[in-house]
Amino acid sequence: MAELANCRICGKPIIASENMLCSKCYKEREEKFERVKAYLRIVPGARISEIERETGVEGGMILEFLKEGRLALLHPDPSVDLRCMECGEPITTGLYCEGCKRRMVEELKEASRKEKGRGYYSRDYG
Repeated sequence: MAELANCRICGKPIIASENMLCSKCYKEREEKFERVKAYLRIVPGARISEIERETGVEGGMILEFLKEGRLALLHPDPSVDLRCMECGEPITTGLYCEGCKRRMVEELKEASRKEKGRGYYSRDYG
């Protein structure tokens, strides 16, 4: 059975989804993303304050786009608090720096290899 939730922007009841947005808010958010993306094609490397002023898209939403990995800064920007959630280093997009992402992938691979050794096997008596 589908789980009910509320849209994280307007509060309207929705069926829970990954983005937790109703269709109207999702559409408006995507339109804002397209405005930001179009502006960055014209002015690559613009600061968030400039993008906000020129597009009307809130700085908090632009930061969300960065954290989602949909946008990237050309260089780490001290005015933007975008840091790796693991080590705290400044990053340009997403939630983790490249070093921490590599380490996490290796840790998952190692855990997977260990788990495979704990499985049950059937014998073929054929």
